[in-house]
Amino acid sequence: MKKSTKIILFTVLTVVLLWQLWIALYFMTEEPRYAHNSRDNSRVNPHHDVVLSSKDALEDVEKFAFDLTHYHPKPFAFISEEQFNRQIEKNKEAIAQNETITTLDLSLMLSELTGLISDSHTSVEIAKIVQRYALPVDVVYVDGRFFNIRQEGEIPYMAEIVSVNSMDSETLYDLVGKYINTPTKSGIDRFVERNFSNYIPLILGYEADYKVSYKDDEKISTIPVELERFYEKKRFDGRINDYVFEYNDLSIPVLELNSFSGDNDELNAYMKTVDTFFQENKDAKQIAIDIRNNGGGSDGWGRYVLNYFLGDTYKGYDHFDIYVTDYTRAYYTYQYQMQFYRLKIPSIFWSIALNIIPDCKLYRDILNAEDGEVISVGEMVFNNPVQSEKRYKGKAFLLTSGETGSAAIGMASLFKHNDKNGCIVGQETNHPESFAGNFSVYTLPHSGVGYSLPCSYSIAPDGAEDERGVIPDYEVKRTLDVFEDGRDPELEFILTGLNQTEI
Repeated sequence: MKKSTKIILFTVLTVVLLWQLWIALYFMTEEPRYAHNSRDNSRVNPHHDVVLSSKDALEDVEKFAFDLTHYHPKPFAFISEEQFNRQIEKNKEAIAQNETITTLDLSLMLSELTGLISDSHTSVEIAKIVQRYALPVDVVYVDGRFFNIRQEGEIPYMAEIVSVNSMDSETLYDLVGKYINTPTKSGIDRFVERNFSNYIPLILGYEADYKVSYKDDEKISTIPVELERFYEKKRFDGRINDYVFEYNDLSIPVLELNSFSGDNDELNAYMKTVDTFFQENKDAKQIAIDIRNNGGGSDGWGRYVLNYFLGDTYKGYDHFDIYVTDYTRAYYTYQYQMQFYRLKIPSIFWSIALNIIPDCKLYRDILNAEDGEVISVGEMVFNNPVQSEKRYKGKAFLLTSGETGSAAIGMASLFKHNDKNGCIVGQETNHPESFAGNFSVYTLPHSGVGYSLPCSYSIAPDGAEDERGVIPDYEVKRTLDVFEDGRDPELEFILTGLNQTEI
């Protein structure tokens, strides 16, 4: 056998053996576990309304308060620490007055606390008891009033809901609105509207008798109503849709983005739809990107769209702060390990890669930092991977609403501060432009109630840290007739009404 042939065979065998060794090591690798994601419900099933002793409930409240004040990056951005502590003491006193409390009542109590903090990524899972009921109405909230938009039932279509059990609309708004985790009026309005029918019985009790007063043709009527089984209604149809909107002989291509989350197959389908949309509409004078129903997900999904019409580089956050605690290290350890696990890299190499790969520096800094340290990532600038000649050159409109949240707000913020040719149309976003993120869900030891806590804080590109969300360039106020007629006021406004601010 020739020497060259031997070398080739030896090389092939070595590669095969190394590959087999790699595969063997990978199959010995266990999927990473998140150390602090303690969803151990062996003692408590959070899907039932369990009765707790006041002692156990008080320990859960203290654990919850400790975590919020010690692990949250900015718990007192919108409320003083004194206000928070007063509410904690008030809750403890209420619990101590009775021997027991249900997990439902406890979760409502804790949810009111996160409502005071007003951070969209800090929330409590309202106990999911087996029997959940709702009032037999679907409402919209317009000009401070509730209107029924259900076309079947005892309460007439488009009748104004004047009161429930003698509580007027303002009282009902406050009753439901205190559980939403945002300081923006737009976000609170949409939460109350969406949860009106199920939160009122949840708060007042399923055993209560309910009477609804409504106004129809200027006549006020009061009727008893029976609660119905509650089913979560979909806010949108599909993760991504594209279509042409036509109005008064005018038209505009629309890319509707309803979610920025999904598995790899769903991401690939999403990217394919985005690519096709911009290929087919590269010569259109104007397009609309609709994120009105997008509650967020991964920032990269939004940037994938923005890359088609922003510049060579564009500014993201002014800065990004990571507040280091043991929860933070657990979060980033898990995220780091999962990246390698998804790439099918055996765990034996994870620590080696952490110490030698330059892109892992942030992970190294976090894992080596002391509790209480703040690791700040400075101005974040993104390089656009889409070649200039392939980018869309027309005018882009971005549609936002009080449902636009999290990563979708990040997209709106990038659009607002970097696209000088486009503009935003609709309503203020669900929560502030600067916000906490990278959250995980934890579980209280006795009640099993889940709660989320973030570990980072991103600052908007202009450096503003206030209570305002992304403000549209053109606000389109909601009016009752658009619900009755099935219209799309934002798209109508783009096509025919840019010389006014209300239609």
